[in-house]
Amino acid sequence: MKPGKHAYPSVHRGIVRAAAYLLDDDFFTAQDIETLVASAALPDKKGDRLNGRGMHYYCAGKPDGGCGIPDSAGHFANGRGFYRPTPLTMFEGEWISAISLYQADHRAAALDALSRAAHFLADVCCPPHSCGLTYFSKYGSFHKLYEARAAAVFWEEQPVSDEAPAARRWAERCDTEALPQYDFSDAGALFAMLAKESAAQLPAVIGGTEAETDTSIRAQLSIAIRSVAALLRCFSAETKSPARRLDADRFYTWGGMQLKLQPCEDGLYHLVSEDGRYLRTAMFGRVRLGAEPMQFGLGIQGDGCYLHPDGDVWRVVGEKNGRLHGCRVRRKHCGVCALKLK
Repeated sequence: MKPGKHAYPSVHRGIVRAAAYLLDDDFFTAQDIETLVASAALPDKKGDRLNGRGMHYYCAGKPDGGCGIPDSAGHFANGRGFYRPTPLTMFEGEWISAISLYQADHRAAALDALSRAAHFLADVCCPPHSCGLTYFSKYGSFHKLYEARAAAVFWEEQPVSDEAPAARRWAERCDTEALPQYDFSDAGALFAMLAKESAAQLPAVIGGTEAETDTSIRAQLSIAIRSVAALLRCFSAETKSPARRLDADRFYTWGGMQLKLQPCEDGLYHLVSEDGRYLRTAMFGRVRLGAEPMQFGLGIQGDGCYLHPDGDVWRVVGEKNGRLHGCRVRRKHCGVCALKLK
């Protein structure tokens, strides 16, 4: 039996490490790189706040070779047909959190959020993720075979005791031209472009020869590494002069009071009122202020933001009829609108 992808370290770890070596920016210390690598595969870990059925798919293509159907903003659905949460919405939440956490002197939490953002950027470069080949569908076996082969190709089919040598070789292979100048302030357009390019590789996933599959894998790994390196470079620049960050002191006005964002060490947030009370969810979708804190994750969508209680991206707090309201994402539209960012 051929070894599966779990016979090797996570390819996400390798992509982030290779991207950091390719960037070769003094902004990231050796310890920073290890922090980034340690968080790179966490969204795939069972029980992680960003792990879940179908969330890591951005379906620009379909398993039958057709095209995905974007929403009115040009964004594609996840593996369950929902337009939230998707790799795009989770990327934007982690990306803007990374910048804001860094500005608040939470460097480790910022790097964790940055690495999580890189995870979703890499996912859209993977054809099974951009074509909806979900594990729970009849196409799941093609997804597993492709990713198992991708792990073998990245780690050169050798036992891995040290991840650095293989990652350095991939960085050298990718260092053939200048890094792409991606505009991460318009992540929707970028993700659509990368997902469409990735979806075009579907024939190599379903029905391709081994040589065709390996060629596809090498090309998509290179795109992922170079894209993540561009993200790391942009983070280095943004932290010096952020073009877009959350206004922690004036995040949202509710009942005449300003709610402030209070970052936590794990990358989530408390929302605190002017009189020191915390935003909390209650039964039947109600939202109130109380003495006990509740943590929230952020789901950015365009110029708006959803709150995710306890970081659970299938639970959202947004606006409904001019008031804060919470609900579960059980349908393609859960009835709440994004909060407008300051």
